[in-house]
Amino acid sequence: MSVQTPYVRQPDAAAGCDDAHGFTLPKQSFWMIVALLAILAAIKPILIDTLDPDLFWHLLVAKQLLRDGIGPLVDRISYCSMRAPWTPYSWLAELGMNAAWDWGGYRAALAAHAVLLAGVMFAVGAAAAECVPRSGSRAYSAAAVATAAAMMLIVPWFTFRPAALAIVLLAIIVWLIQRDRRLDERSRAIWLTPPITALLANIHLFSLAAPLFAGALFLGALVERFRAIGDSAPDATRRTRRYALLTLLAMIACCATPMLRGFVRAAAYYQFSDPMISSGIIAEMQPFYQGAFGKIILAALAVIGLILLANRRQVRAGEWFMPAIGTALLVQHGRYAPLFALTLAPALTLAISDLSDHLFLRRMTRPLLAGLMLASLIAFALLFPGAKVPMDQWVNRRGPGHSGFPCAAAQYVSDQVHPATGRLINEFTWGGYLAWRLHDRYQVLLDGRTQVYPPEFWRSVYLGDDAQRRQLLAGVHADAAILPLGSSLFQTSLERQNWRIVFADDCSIVMVPPNDPPR
Repeated sequence: MSVQTPYVRQPDAAAGCDDAHGFTLPKQSFWMIVALLAILAAIKPILIDTLDPDLFWHLLVAKQLLRDGIGPLVDRISYCSMRAPWTPYSWLAELGMNAAWDWGGYRAALAAHAVLLAGVMFAVGAAAAECVPRSGSRAYSAAAVATAAAMMLIVPWFTFRPAALAIVLLAIIVWLIQRDRRLDERSRAIWLTPPITALLANIHLFSLAAPLFAGALFLGALVERFRAIGDSAPDATRRTRRYALLTLLAMIACCATPMLRGFVRAAAYYQFSDPMISSGIIAEMQPFYQGAFGKIILAALAVIGLILLANRRQVRAGEWFMPAIGTALLVQHGRYAPLFALTLAPALTLAISDLSDHLFLRRMTRPLLAGLMLASLIAFALLFPGAKVPMDQWVNRRGPGHSGFPCAAAQYVSDQVHPATGRLINEFTWGGYLAWRLHDRYQVLLDGRTQVYPPEFWRSVYLGDDAQRRQLLAGVHADAAILPLGSSLFQTSLERQNWRIVFADDCSIVMVPPNDPPR
């Protein structure tokens, strides 16, 4: 049996090819669909989402990095964090986020979020397009379906944080890989992967996915080398050596960070020792199939899995190993769904490559897509908050029952509470926001950086029983508590210590200790 080689595209008159320019009607329609998906993805954070709660402590970390220098930091945000230096391994992304915020506030963060979402969709579409074999009038419809499937997995877990930029860069790496495979593993551009990985190592722990992806291709090349006979054996050997070198260089590139020791320590801690991650309390660390939408995704993935199995002979070994790695990540936590999507798109494109492009050849297809794109761009412009819309109004625009921030409660504490101890009591989600909003007066009890608190702290606060929680809060001397209305784990414990509510709205409450004079 000879090894399967990548498909080489040839101009195809049946598919509506313009030989002078190398474009086909299906290709034009495909890129219009990708553009439409990118615009729709960019609308999502403006229409549905609010700002990521972790954004705010990332901004504070960036400002501390600018003051103290690039390296491990002693935390100043929380009074319960460990006093030992901790490693802000996403330092480069945090500096970029802070620069955007200083330039344009929350609107700049929204615009950056939208651009990153659009960018990842274009990169995924480009990777899928590299996989389409030229067979009659069948080509780009398969890539369009695969790109839409990837969008379904990427957008729900994509927020404005360092991981977002990491996903975009990984999507570019996947595109470079698929382009190289289309060119029979002879492209020079594939060697951009190690420097991109080196950049990734200073942005997020997701950089470790780059050598995993390259390693999957190396394993696939080994399988193809084992199967190769006759004249195909030397070429299979060349591919095996090429991917072995690419994997090695990507592994070395992951070490190109001034935070290397802390980078490794944080990755190991998150994977094996972090009690909050292993508990599943954090939403993004829960299984991806939680909730009604998660069940829909699970059903869709089951159908996609059956399609892949039914058409397994059309998929090369490397494209099988990549989704296998993505699946191993996906079953751990929902936050890995975008990484799985990056590995799924090429394999799915190859598996359904016989899908007809007949719809793309219709005269009305491109005018219809152009109209939808224009309407989506207009919707984006109309939905984007104007200069007169304050952040406090925008983040809580969806009203009670939806994720928001305690803006009014924070303002009340700023105006009405005297910072005698300079400490606040708060719960997990709002820690970063409150630290950012009130950083000149208060430190918070906790925030989303699970690695800067000792495991015993989390076991007392969230993973223990009420008695442990009451004991910890009894030892905290704070000026006020800002808690979610009706869903706080801390309210009962504080009420038993005679704390009282002095402010409430439809989002949050403010409590003060018994020795605080009435306002």
